[in-house]
Amino acid sequence: MRRKLLALFLVIAGVALFFTGWRRERTWFPETLADVLQKTGKTEKALAAYRKLLETDPGNGRIRSNLVKTLYGAEKYAEVLQEESTVYFIRGNARVKLAETPADPAGQAENGEKGPMEGYTAALEEYKNAMLRSGDIHIKKNYEMVLEKIKNQQDQQKQQDQQDKQDKQDQQDQQDQQNQDQQDKQNQDQQDQQNQDQQQNQDQQNQDQQQQNQDQQQNQDQQDQQNQQNQQNQDQQQNQDQQNQDQQDKQNQDQQNQQNQQQQRNQQNQDQKNQQEDQANDQDQQQDSQKAQGQSEIQYAEDVPDERKEEIRAVLKKLEGNEKQSFKNNERVMPVGNTRGKNRW
Repeated sequence: MRRKLLALFLVIAGVALFFTGWRRERTWFPETLADVLQKTGKTEKALAAYRKLLETDPGNGRIRSNLVKTLYGAEKYAEVLQEESTVYFIRGNARVKLAETPADPAGQAENGEKGPMEGYTAALEEYKNAMLRSGDIHIKKNYEMVLEKIKNQQDQQKQQDQQDKQDKQDQQDQQDQQNQDQQDKQNQDQQDQQNQDQQQNQDQQNQDQQQQNQDQQQNQDQQDQQNQQNQQNQDQQQNQDQQNQDQQDKQNQDQQNQQNQQQQRNQQNQDQKNQQEDQANDQDQQQDSQKAQGQSEIQYAEDVPDERKEEIRAVLKKLEGNEKQSFKNNERVMPVGNTRGKNRW
């Protein structure tokens, strides 16, 4: 039984060895041909040969590694990254090349890289994976070189940021200065326009004031002329009034003189008349006295007592005296010179 099992194992192992050798023999020639094409510079044919081999044997790491190396040699860095391989050192170098090749933005976009810093950082990860699989000193050197690039890039970025900030500040200052200059110019233009308007207004005011002064002067001249004419008319009127007044005063004075002379003549006539009347009254009184003495008795009624007779004599005597005095008074109060009255008394 044990011999049967051993024989079966040997048969199976022989069959496996047969098929493995046959498969290796089947891929050896095309792979060798692709390597020869790659070494002789026939890159496109070598790449086509490697891709055809991978179609029949996609898990062959050696063929894929040769494909990646060939792509890198042909500077097709973006295609290197598109291949899923474990050749991390080559992939890291490809990322560095892409980071340092800004002329190929399409490749960066395809690999999600926005700039050199992203490419360098991704390359460091590739180098780390490579150092885990190999102790090759070149991997470490490239890793350190990329670190230095990152540091330089950071310094450059910092300087660029500072420069950009300074440029932005300078641009802002320049813009502010331009705005200030423009504002100053606008203010100056406005000030000039305002000064011009003020000067025009002042000139207009001066012209108006001058015209007003001229009008006032003309009005004043006219007023003075009118006042002068009025004064002349007034002087003439006053002269005429004075002449009229003098003439009237002269006439009044002449009339007054005539009246005074007439009154004086009337007074003289009246005095002469009064004197004559006084003389006549004196003669009448003498005659009355003589008559009173001539009349010894008054005829009274038979029944009048003696006391009553005495009273009657006193009354008659008083009436006689009043009549004489009334004649004198009436004679004195008559207007002087008026000889036309119907009744002088």
